[in-house]
Amino acid sequence: MRRLIWAGAIVLVLLVHTVITDRETKSAEKVRGGKVVELDGGDLHYKDEGDRDDPVIVLLHGFAASQRWWDRVTPDLARGGLRVVRFDLLGHGGSEMPRDGYAPDEQARRIAAALRKLRVRRATVVGHSMGGTVASALVEERPRLARRIAVLGTAPREGFSDLPFTADLATWPVIGELARRFAPDAVIAAGLDSAFADDVDVPDAFVDDLDGMTYTAYASSRSEANEFVEERAPAARVERARVPLLVIFGTEDEIVDPKAADVWAKDVPRARVVKMRGVGHSPHWEEPRDVVKLLLDLAR
Repeated sequence: MRRLIWAGAIVLVLLVHTVITDRETKSAEKVRGGKVVELDGGDLHYKDEGDRDDPVIVLLHGFAASQRWWDRVTPDLARGGLRVVRFDLLGHGGSEMPRDGYAPDEQARRIAAALRKLRVRRATVVGHSMGGTVASALVEERPRLARRIAVLGTAPREGFSDLPFTADLATWPVIGELARRFAPDAVIAAGLDSAFADDVDVPDAFVDDLDGMTYTAYASSRSEANEFVEERAPAARVERARVPLLVIFGTEDEIVDPKAADVWAKDVPRARVVKMRGVGHSPHWEEPRDVVKLLLDLAR
């Protein structure tokens, strides 16, 4: 009888925890010199660097990341004559974490609204991984705003992306919610390790980015991005927009099959495809100088 009572109590605690976690939200907050733009459906945290009269480049990070993943390229892009605007996507970093609104097309519309408030009329839009999926939605809906596009480690279609088991586990109901709340930093870092080549360490700040997400933001961002890609391929969306495209892939990418670079070239014949040897899923962090040169050439 005692075992049944204890089992029932554990189940009750898990159910209560699930309900509390599902309802958890966070407001946007300024982080390390950033700003917050107020928008319907969720406020976004961003940084705006460089001369305001220079051509604009917009940087969109990947899943479970933040605008800090662009720290190694932003200074040189600004010195190279670009105004750099980098956002935390909804549910990430210092941006608001509501209960919904995480689909890439919704993220794209929110970025477009933020850029209007910043008086940006045309820009080069760069997306890493899931950020590239958001960029494909933005260029499809706003080709006059997103005049050029670059994607880094972004799947062109479904079937090319494969997150590690720990990342999938964290999206499971109850189990995933508990894992997200109680996972130690070492476990989070181990899950992020696949985003880089073998000889690259995971920064503590990136662990903090993932650890700071609500369960809803984490699970919904992943599931809704997958549904968006299944509905229509990002490559098809970019091809339809008829804008210049730069594709950058690391040959050692463990999250998106490096063969995806060739699929981008096939689906978008005008694309410039660059493969970086010995680089993993995050070229802008692993080889920032080379990525800066490529982005400056595209934007200017």
